[in-house]
Amino acid sequence: MISENEYKEYVDFVTGLFQENCDVKGEEWLLHAAMGLVTESAEVMDLLKKHFFYNRELDKTKLKDELGDILFYWVGFVNRLGVSFEEIVDMNTAKLATRFPNGYTDKHANKRNEKAEQAAQQKVVEKEKQTN
Repeated sequence: MISENEYKEYVDFVTGLFQENCDVKGEEWLLHAAMGLVTESAEVMDLLKKHFFYNRELDKTKLKDELGDILFYWVGFVNRLGVSFEEIVDMNTAKLATRFPNGYTDKHANKRNEKAEQAAQQKVVEKEKQTN
């Protein structure tokens, strides 16, 4: 598991890549990052396709490389959006705990109570506002 300090160092490193000399400015970075997330995710899917359907050995080194690229775009997106990693984790945890109260099941995955999930996430947002 990565420590909070290691995560902060990585965020600072990624943030530093998009300073003065960066060709992507302002909110354009959100679009750039979203496109990067989709592109890199497609590369992960392609590796899995080759493994499952073409009987190729799963290239874990290449998967790690693509997951690193996803992390790069994810961190950049979150940072440019101005939200914290903790807030995203807390909101996702609240949603998933509401969706899967007794652990993952296909039934609960397919029958979501989005209203209850959004209410749980809103509580996290309100708590975040109170602490800031």
